[in-house]
Amino acid sequence: MRALVQTPLLCAVALGCHPLGSLPPVDTGGAGGEERLAVTPLELDFGEVEFGTVAELEFTIHNLGETTVYVSGQGDPVGDPGFEVLVPEIAELAPGTDLRVTVRFAPQGDEEADAQLLVAPADAVVRLAGLGRAPVLDLGEPGTPAVVLGCSGEGAMRVANVGSRTLEISDVYSAASMFDVLDWPPSLAPGEEGEVRYAFTPEVGGTSQGVFVLTTNDPSGSASAQVSALGYEGEGVSESFLFLPTDPTDIVFVVDGSTIGPYASRIAGAAEAYVDALRNENVDFQLTSVSSASDCPGAPPYATRLDTALRASTVLARGFAAASGPWDDDLLGLALAVVADSGPSGCLEGFRRADADLEVVVVALGPSGADLAADLASLQAGAVGDVRVSALVPTTGSCGTRADDYLAVAADTSGATEDVCAADWVPAFQTFAQLPGGTEAVRFPLSQVPVASTIAVTVGGVPHDGWTLDSARNELVFDPTEFSLGAEVQVRYVAATACE
Repeated sequence: MRALVQTPLLCAVALGCHPLGSLPPVDTGGAGGEERLAVTPLELDFGEVEFGTVAELEFTIHNLGETTVYVSGQGDPVGDPGFEVLVPEIAELAPGTDLRVTVRFAPQGDEEADAQLLVAPADAVVRLAGLGRAPVLDLGEPGTPAVVLGCSGEGAMRVANVGSRTLEISDVYSAASMFDVLDWPPSLAPGEEGEVRYAFTPEVGGTSQGVFVLTTNDPSGSASAQVSALGYEGEGVSESFLFLPTDPTDIVFVVDGSTIGPYASRIAGAAEAYVDALRNENVDFQLTSVSSASDCPGAPPYATRLDTALRASTVLARGFAAASGPWDDDLLGLALAVVADSGPSGCLEGFRRADADLEVVVVALGPSGADLAADLASLQAGAVGDVRVSALVPTTGSCGTRADDYLAVAADTSGATEDVCAADWVPAFQTFAQLPGGTEAVRFPLSQVPVASTIAVTVGGVPHDGWTLDSARNELVFDPTEFSLGAEVQVRYVAATACE
C-alpha cells in the first residue's frame, strides 16, 4: 500500500516563521517510504521588463522519493508585489516525476524588484529578481510672477522624466479659469527636462489658487500640481472729457502775411486756448496753418488730436510768422491750394480725410480782391462733408478795413466771425473752436494703450457700458445719442505698459 502524503506546496513566510512547524507528523502507512523533494533552479532573474507587460519563468519541483506526494495550497512570494506564483489546487507527484511552477513578473514601476519564495517541505528558497522599466514623471514647483489685474503673466513648471523609458505627456489642463495652459513638451526622453508654460490672468486681487492635471504614461497615471499666484491693482490712468459730439473736421488757418505782422504776437496764448478748447470738446480734428507766402507749411505739415497740445498749438502759430506772398488777397484760393496739396503727391499728403468737414479760418486786416463766391463753390464741390468759413478780420474798421466780403462768406456758411482788432485773441479763438455738433459716433482718444478688460467708464458718476474700444485707433467710441450734451465722461483703465 502506498503511503500518501498531502503537503502544502508554497507558503508566504514572515521573518523567523516556518509554515511547516505546526504540521502533524506524516503518516507513511508503515511502508517505510520517505519524502524527498528537490527544487531547480533556486533563482529566477527576469531581467528588464517593460511596465504594462508580464514576463513568465518556471522552476521545477522534483519528487526524488519512493512515495507519491500530493501537493496543494497557494502561496505568495515575500517581497515585491509584482511577482505572482501560479500553482494548481492539487497536484500529484508520483515518484520520479516533476511539477513545473510558473512565476509571473508584472513590474509596478521603474525599479528593481526582488522577492523570496519558500518551497515546503523541501525547505528550498527560490529567489526572484527583475528590473521594471517605465517612465517616471517628476514635477517641480510652479513659478508665477505677481501680475497686475487685467494683465497676463507667464509662469512655468518644471517637468522631468526620471525613469528609464520615454515619458509621453498627452494632456495638461487647468482646473481654474485664471490659469491657462499654453504648451508643454509632448515627450521627454529618460533624464530629460522641460516646462509646462501657462498664463496667469488675475480676476481679483490677492492670492489665487489653481490645479494643473497632467495625463501621462507614468505608471502612477495622472498627476496634479497645486499652483498659486498673486494679482494686484496696477497704477491706473484716469481721463475725462465733456460729451460734445462734433463731426470729424479738417481745419485750415489761412493768414494774410502782408497785413497781420503787427498783430502776430497775439497768437501765442490764443493758439494754446484754441487747441485746449478743441481737445476739451473732443473734436476729431486735423489742423494746419499757412501764410499767404506758400500753400505748403513746414514740418510737421499738420497736427491731429492725437498729438500733444504743444505740437498742435505750434503748428497753428506757425502760419502767423511767415511773410507776405502771392496769396495775400486770395485767402480762399489759398485754402483751395492747401486742399489740393493734401493728395498723394502734395506736401500735405493725408491731411484731408474723406469723411471730414472742412473748416477754413481766414485771418486778414482787410477784404479780399478775389472772387470769393467762385472759390467757395470750388471748395464745396471738392468736399464730402460740410464746408464752413470763419473769419478773424476787422468787423468795425477800428483797425484796417472792414472785410465785408469775408464776413458775408462766413455768414453764408454758418461760420464764426471775430474782430482781429481785439487786444486779446483768446476769446475769439475759443469761439472758433465751437464747431457744429455732428451725428457721427463720438470718439475719445486714450492717452495710453489700455488693458481692455480694465476699462471702466462713468458718465456723471454713473457706470456706463455703452461704448466700444477701437483698438486700431486706440479710441473709445460712443453713440452721440446716449446722453446729454456736456455730460462729463470719466474713463479709468490700467495702461498696457503695466503688463510689460
